[in-house]
Amino acid sequence: MDKLLIEGGRPLEGEVSVSGAKNAALPILCAALLTREPLVLTGEIPDPTRIPGGCRFHPRCPALADGRAASAGVAEQCVGEPLSIVAATGGHRAACHLAAALSRT
Repeated sequence: MDKLLIEGGRPLEGEVSVSGAKNAALPILCAALLTREPLVLTGEIPDPTRIPGGCRFHPRCPALADGRAASAGVAEQCVGEPLSIVAATGGHRAACHLAAALSRT
């Protein structure tokens, strides 16, 4: 199996050892990272001096843009209500009204 170790956003060159109990999950994590399609947010990067109300990502949220948030009944919350980190699907946690709604179904 090829091994990849990323440090500071760049792959490290050469042989990298991932053996030992301390690094047991590294090959699995690297394989998962290499097979996932990256999610690219479109639109302008928000001005840090004017953080939007509600979810900080709502102006660039793909679920809000394509109607999934509205279908789940959380679009108004996304725009108007900030959210702390809550339980999401699959045992994950997220600061997302849609993820919270989906975890309740």
